[in-house]
Amino acid sequence: MSAAAPASTRSPDREREVQAECVRTLYKQIPNSLAAALGVTVYLTITLWRHAPHRLIGYFLAIQAVSQVHRLWVMFSYRRATLSVHNAELWARRYAHYMLGAGLVWGIAAVLFLHAQDPLSLVFTLCGLYGITGGAVSGNAYHPPAYSAFVIPIFGAAFVRLAAHGTVEHIALGVASLFYAGILLLFCRVQARSIRQSIQIRFENADLVQRLQEANLAKSRFLAAASHDLRQPLHALSLFSASLRELKLDEQQKRVVDQIYRNIDSLESLFDELLDISKLDAGYFQPRLADFRVQQLLDSLERHYAPLAEEKALRLRIKPCSAALRSDPALLERVLGNLVANAIRYTNEGGVLVACRRRQDQLELVVWDTGIGIPEDQHERIFEEFFQLGNPERDRRKGLGLGLPIARRIARLLGSELNLVSRLGRGSRFWLRVPLGDAAAVSSRRPEPERAGDALSGRCVVVVEDEQTIRDGMHELLSSWGCTPVEAASAAAAIALLQERALEPQLVLADYRLTDGAVGSDAVDQLRARFGRELPALLITGDTAPERLREAKQSGLHILHKPVRPAQLRALCNYLLTRTP
Repeated sequence: MSAAAPASTRSPDREREVQAECVRTLYKQIPNSLAAALGVTVYLTITLWRHAPHRLIGYFLAIQAVSQVHRLWVMFSYRRATLSVHNAELWARRYAHYMLGAGLVWGIAAVLFLHAQDPLSLVFTLCGLYGITGGAVSGNAYHPPAYSAFVIPIFGAAFVRLAAHGTVEHIALGVASLFYAGILLLFCRVQARSIRQSIQIRFENADLVQRLQEANLAKSRFLAAASHDLRQPLHALSLFSASLRELKLDEQQKRVVDQIYRNIDSLESLFDELLDISKLDAGYFQPRLADFRVQQLLDSLERHYAPLAEEKALRLRIKPCSAALRSDPALLERVLGNLVANAIRYTNEGGVLVACRRRQDQLELVVWDTGIGIPEDQHERIFEEFFQLGNPERDRRKGLGLGLPIARRIARLLGSELNLVSRLGRGSRFWLRVPLGDAAAVSSRRPEPERAGDALSGRCVVVVEDEQTIRDGMHELLSSWGCTPVEAASAAAAIALLQERALEPQLVLADYRLTDGAVGSDAVDQLRARFGRELPALLITGDTAPERLREAKQSGLHILHKPVRPAQLRALCNYLLTRTP
């Protein structure tokens, strides 16, 4: 429906909504019209005091007082009521009746003061009437019948009073006043049409925004459901492929398995990007500020991304820095890692530089590349989700177009702003500024003692998972690590199996979403109630919906997201086992 469509093409419901909004605005104008009426009344009283009988002025002030009391009564009656599309017509009529009363009062003023004996009295009165009626156009254009009820008595009385004098000049002045009234009514109708169209557009825009929000929620629900369903088999595939790598294979078989593993790793990276967006939407990331050496972060970047640069024959230069920072090291590394990965992805020759520069009490972290560059008109678009330059074929090796949006959102979460300077064909420079930390506090901190190697061997690990393929995959993987796995679809079934086999669980791996509405945190509570509160446990989930992520985090358990990288799972299991006395 066009915003400027005539009323005949609009739905009756929308017409009633527009009318209700107009009536609502009318009554909001009453305090303003009260002030205007009082102002004009004071003006007439002062200017006519020496030109009109005080008795007439007294009559005028008396009826004005009654009129203003009635105005206040109308206003407070409206405020006590509840306006709706069903009673808007009633309140519009009441407003028109109130304006008719006000018009009659000003019409009486015309009869009282438009006399020929004193030209100044006539001039002052007409100025007051022209002013009060002209100023009322904008406030009453929301309901033209009310304005007509106000103007017609005033100028009708003025014309009769002027014509009664019988002179050509007075009659001409009366006709001119009627003509002025006609122009005001015309202006009111034109303005009313514009107002109603603007309200119509506002309602239509609100409808569009609501539909967009609903579509966005539907899309999010679909993506969350699709993501969960896709993550499940990929998670199982990852577990089986990890078990496959533990077998003794010949060279050709190893090459095939490595190709499978490489493609699974690529898919896991794509899913991780989608998961990061869901985590940000859910408010999952909460910065944990600490003082740390920036060199630790730079060393980690070099370990992770130097091999990627070497694959493309690029040089990754990371300048050493001795400064300490005050930030969340994990989230800050995520930001810089996304920038470095993006720089390597879009650089074909030359290299990538990571450097630090002091800026008063902050440190500026810079990622500079010699890549393809970004057109100036695309500098903001590259921070939009799923937008990619130079990838019309959607090559999955170039990601999903989420790296930079994620980097900017995390940077803002850390209280920093991600900045960009780029020239097409000349490369790009991204930077953000981070507060400096306490170097002395970092230097005095003792390093944590190293943990023992592999604590999983010989341990009884309970897997609570409702999908059979994933239970089978976990069984193969945990068995290859020397564990004694016990898999079940529920906590009750797991407890029964443990009792049957006379086993004491030492670690629990529970899927978050189980059958019949059960959740993994409840399964962990049941197992802990039976085998001891100190039983270490972690949740594994394929849910990416923001509300599910928040619920899982509130459990207080460590969480891994499907598809789980086996090395990550093994490291966290070792950590939980060695941490537990």
